[in-house]
Amino acid sequence: MNTSTQQASTDERLLAAIAQLGVMLPLLGFIVPLHIWLTSREWSRYVQHHALQALLWQLMSSGLAVAYGVVMVAGLSGSLTAGADGGLGPGMLALRCVVLLVGAAGYGLAVFNGIRAARRIQAGFEHTYPLIGQWV
Repeated sequence: MNTSTQQASTDERLLAAIAQLGVMLPLLGFIVPLHIWLTSREWSRYVQHHALQALLWQLMSSGLAVAYGVVMVAGLSGSLTAGADGGLGPGMLALRCVVLLVGAAGYGLAVFNGIRAARRIQAGFEHTYPLIGQWV
């Protein structure tokens, strides 16, 4: 499949970039590239390639976020014990903060990669996600 950005029109690059920006919608971002992929896949192989890449990236990111949330809620809420004063002990409070920071960093990384991909595509450069881009 030839998905060269040199042959892509401005409209194709714009649609491909918009597909990547769907990552900014937490857990629902996959709807944007899915819609673009379904409606544009016969019109442009370039848009098809980038929308499918974005769709898989966002499904993977959303799946990891949901799994992380389930593990976080099940692991932290079920095993926390109250301190002597009825509140959380300092160790458990620190653990909650670390877990929340790790989750926020993961979401931030997913959004950063989506925005980076959109900017590269719009500027006329090729972008592929590790593992996903080679498979697509």
